[in-house]
Amino acid sequence: MKPNPNGNGYYLFGSTQATLGQIANLLLVHIDEDGTILWDKIIDLGMGDYGRKVLLTSDGGYLLVGYQYNTNYLQHYKGLVVKLDSSRNITWINNTAYPEGSMASKCAVEIADGYVLGGSQYKTVPPYDKDACVTKLNPDGSLAWQRTHDRAGEDDYTYDMLSTPDGSYLLCGRTESYDDTLGVYRADVLLLKVNCMGLQTLPQAMFINSSIDTNYLCVFQNLSEYTYPDSLDGGHYIWDFGDGTPPLQTTTDAFIPHYYPNFGTYRVSLTAIVCNDTSTYTQTLNLWATG
Repeated sequence: MKPNPNGNGYYLFGSTQATLGQIANLLLVHIDEDGTILWDKIIDLGMGDYGRKVLLTSDGGYLLVGYQYNTNYLQHYKGLVVKLDSSRNITWINNTAYPEGSMASKCAVEIADGYVLGGSQYKTVPPYDKDACVTKLNPDGSLAWQRTHDRAGEDDYTYDMLSTPDGSYLLCGRTESYDDTLGVYRADVLLLKVNCMGLQTLPQAMFINSSIDTNYLCVFQNLSEYTYPDSLDGGHYIWDFGDGTPPLQTTTDAFIPHYYPNFGTYRVSLTAIVCNDTSTYTQTLNLWATG
């Protein structure tokens, strides 16, 4: 259930079946403060479709997240996201962004350049456990990135999420495991915080260089770790070559050439930035003629 931000009732989202055994269809209902139905929208995609979360989007539309069911034992669930415009017409459908065998649509938040969703990914190989899953979709519904967070031997589920003031995401749910000592299954609360790229790792800046003295050229190789160039936030680097030239901002982790004004000693630094996390590595460069 989602309150109407305009104060006019609530939105209910789930599934409906006309008769027992019929495949389920998505159902979105708008009710007033007294529970009277103002309108409803049934979406029939021809599969077993189950709604879990409705998000009211900044364009006046709706983002519906849930999953589709199929009969493959190892691939029961498949993530499903449907975008409606303000007139409740379908703008796009994404049921392919997630690997088969995943149920990756339980909650969502809207951000400036798309949507971030939380859920679980069902592994299709032994031990068939479930991993917490964080996915970003672009405004057109295409996949930007997807991350999974694995706790070996445990089933991890996320059910709700929010964006935090530092640009991260906090997801909550539960984790299940088998206690060998007691011989019983146990469930614990799961809290997962990830940065704006869905990651828990921090960037580690690193580079090496090889100089070519003919034209005072030095070629730097970016060896930074835990950076993911899915976007500017995922692979954002700043080079300071130590010779007074303006810093170079780039998203590439490849070889970077730089021409120095003369032979000499320079302090070179590379800053790797992922979301609000930074790492800086500095090295002294001795650029001298060798011939």
